[in-house]
Amino acid sequence: LVSAYGADTVRAYLMFGFDWEKGGPWNDDNIQGVVRWLNEVWDMIMAGPVAGWGDAEAARQAERKVHQAIKKVSNSLENFSFNTAVAALMTLKNELRPLAREGKLTGEAWGEAMRDMLLLMAPITPHITEELWAALGLPYSIHQQLWPEYDADKAAETMTTLVVMKNGKPIDCVAVPVGIGEADAKAAALASEGAKRVLNSSQPQRVIFIPGRAGGAAGAEPKVNIVL
Repeated sequence: LVSAYGADTVRAYLMFGFDWEKGGPWNDDNIQGVVRWLNEVWDMIMAGPVAGWGDAEAARQAERKVHQAIKKVSNSLENFSFNTAVAALMTLKNELRPLAREGKLTGEAWGEAMRDMLLLMAPITPHITEELWAALGLPYSIHQQLWPEYDADKAAETMTTLVVMKNGKPIDCVAVPVGIGEADAKAAALASEGAKRVLNSSQPQRVIFIPGRAGGAAGAEPKVNIVL
């Protein structure tokens, strides 16, 4: 198997495919997702930054996603949840790839994102990351570098989802700024397509604003309940 796929690919698949304590049967088809992930990381880094104008919002988005990944991967490794660590790294690749390919990142922003992504991957894919680290011209060895430091401010989202409800049941979702106030949230909810559809030009009995909760857990989004 190692000769067919490579040691890093097999290691990553074993970490990703199963709960570490439970294990599971080998499946040649399932390993292809890991193969694609590593191939796309390799191609993205070897291609280098795409010449472009650079976009401040894209750079902020890359930074945000990297720091969110630092927290997820760090927590997962500490808890021996290797499958969730690999899943977080796959998600990070998916988030950075379009920014890198479309020339929205300056060379500096691209380099910082690639560097941190490789550091997060290094415990799982030590050989591939060592090669890519060298390809970036960074000091030997990746395994002698400090672990990326998580910054909550850099990881913070600027937008969140406002859940629009009718009599307690969701009917729509609207993107709004984090920390939106009651008046603006109600206005955004009433302007949504879902609200227009259920109201059908009538007036609601009440419009109730439920602020979001900190922590980003499920159900933490701000909500507006339209009572008919």
